[in-house]
Amino acid sequence: MPRKKLTAVMLDTLPPEEYRDSHCDGLIFRVQARRKVWQTRYRAGDAQRRHVFGFYPGMGLKEARDACSDFYKRRDAGLPVATAAPAVHPSKAETVGQLINWYETARAKNPKGTKTLTANLKTLRSCLKRYGKYLDMPAATFSKSDARDIRDKLIVKTPSMSNRFLSYGSSVWAFAAKEDKVDYNVFAAVHRLAGEEPRERVLNTDEITAIWRACEAMKADQQWPQRGAYGRLVQFLLLTGQRRGEAAALRYGDILDGIWFQQQNKASRPHKIKLSPLAMEIVGKGDPRDFVFGISQRWEKRKENIDKLAKVADWRPHDLRRTCATGLQELGVDEQIVRAILNHSISGVSGIYLRAEYVARKGEALQQWADEVQKIVSKSKKFA
Repeated sequence: MPRKKLTAVMLDTLPPEEYRDSHCDGLIFRVQARRKVWQTRYRAGDAQRRHVFGFYPGMGLKEARDACSDFYKRRDAGLPVATAAPAVHPSKAETVGQLINWYETARAKNPKGTKTLTANLKTLRSCLKRYGKYLDMPAATFSKSDARDIRDKLIVKTPSMSNRFLSYGSSVWAFAAKEDKVDYNVFAAVHRLAGEEPRERVLNTDEITAIWRACEAMKADQQWPQRGAYGRLVQFLLLTGQRRGEAAALRYGDILDGIWFQQQNKASRPHKIKLSPLAMEIVGKGDPRDFVFGISQRWEKRKENIDKLAKVADWRPHDLRRTCATGLQELGVDEQIVRAILNHSISGVSGIYLRAEYVARKGEALQQWADEVQKIVSKSKKFA
């Protein structure tokens, strides 16, 4: 058996064999096809015995050396050597993906404060999957360095998403640590490096016109119907001020007599919106079970198509919601009606007893805004 001065860097690259660590007497690193084991061999009377300290990567080099040293000190002192059981082999350990699934099930038992749980965990899983096979990694071996690596990759393109990733991961690991699923919350020890400021971007009239006409061009392109569907979606978002995900989930059967009955949304409460004739024209007609804007969700690619045509810098789909709200305020619409359109909470008894009236008033306000958008698009000097 070769003696070798083992280093942490080489442990992942050694071919299958047994390596006796020259730095720690008795320590053996056994590399097999499917697992790597820290162990030692010793004599007990006439028999040779083997003692397993743990499995790599669950147990690192330093921990293995400490365990081996402690083992022989106890043996030489005549103390029992059958100490704590070795770490569970990674193939049998609960994976990161399974830990997140367990957390989602456990949290769902108490629905209070879980209205964004599914969306948050979907984002967390997406980040873990995008930058490596972390979902298949044993949860016990997921480390601070793994969390930092993902954070650093996210921060290059989407700084705010790096903060969301750390926040959602911390919720899972903190909960799991209290239930002894993991040793501690690794996310709590990772700094958030991305600074965030509330976004205040509102599109001006020329930008509204450019984006609207880019959407019209995409709708006219019969070769790429999915682009046209996204163009319709963007126009619909501008006219209604709703969230992209909620509009994307719209089915034809959700609209009755021009009223969109929104059952599922971020606010977790029913929401009725009377759509303007222009919005209904964009919706069109279809089978009640079909999605109005199709099922494609290649958001970034579709937005790139609009950007090339519109040449409007630094805008996001959520800016359409803010632009709609600002436009309604400039038209003199009451703030409570604007809040009702956006499905924000309405304080006092008004939010309880005036729902029917608000449906009508929301419809009137959105009709005003649709008329204004049509004026903007048709009268813009830059695009005349």
